[in-house]
Amino acid sequence: MSHEPVQRAPSHTALVAAVYRAMAHEDATEEGIGTDDLAWTFLSGAQRFFVRTGWIRGVIRWRSAKATPGIYEYMLARTAFFDERYARALGDGTEQIVLLGAGYDTRPYRMPAPAGARVIELDVAPTQERKRDCLSRAGHAQATGLVFAPIDFTSQSIATVLGEAGYDPGRKTLFVWEGVTYYLTGDAVDAVFGLVTENAHPETTIAFDYAITLSDENIDGIYGARTFTETWRAHRESEPFRFSVDRGALPAFLAERGLELVEHLDAREMANVYATSDARAPSGAVTGFFCLAVARPAAA
Repeated sequence: MSHEPVQRAPSHTALVAAVYRAMAHEDATEEGIGTDDLAWTFLSGAQRFFVRTGWIRGVIRWRSAKATPGIYEYMLARTAFFDERYARALGDGTEQIVLLGAGYDTRPYRMPAPAGARVIELDVAPTQERKRDCLSRAGHAQATGLVFAPIDFTSQSIATVLGEAGYDPGRKTLFVWEGVTYYLTGDAVDAVFGLVTENAHPETTIAFDYAITLSDENIDGIYGARTFTETWRAHRESEPFRFSVDRGALPAFLAERGLELVEHLDAREMANVYATSDARAPSGAVTGFFCLAVARPAAA
């Protein structure tokens, strides 16, 4: 694993998410939850062997549950949640989709945009470059309407980078912000929400996930939180958590930034919505301090 920051090396956590989605796909016998039939594209030869070997997948899930309880279930639920919002946007006349910190997201390939629609992927350059190289070597031509735009969220203006990529604030837009907020500073988070309220079509929505603030008082009452944070500090120093919101405070947090909450799922709700009998679906509790949400500019 690389210990370089994501500004200098491809994201390890993005690769882990791709591994989990590939595992979910391999486990399935029918349509499942949080799967991705293109995720294998980004895996090494050894990783593909591990993912395609049933007993090794079981070992990977077991080790994941020991080190980061509920994260496998969370990543599959998260993928399903954003897949649904992406597909819904394609069907409701949304003309533009912006993927913020896209990682190894393959939605533009799995769910092609209609003619005239635009999809803009923003991510740090090393991860984006590796993604494009993997897709090219696998024989996948760039998806219709897709534009790649490298960005460092901590130092570059998102409005400037989007503008250079052809972003049109006059188009109804879905922003997909998956697996990113907790790695950013508060100022970087505010910059994204500010773009949605100040430089976007009034019918724009933003779908995102976030972490609940952990403290000595609440950490032991949240499933998986203490073990997860101890593992992260020991092994993921290149991608530390920086941003969180107090439990129950998201509506007020968004209102202060000119947004209103449209949808929200906490860990328990995720498990209820996405747990099924399908072998690819989440089979247990979701890491307790992650939440999923959709917001839009508040009515004037």
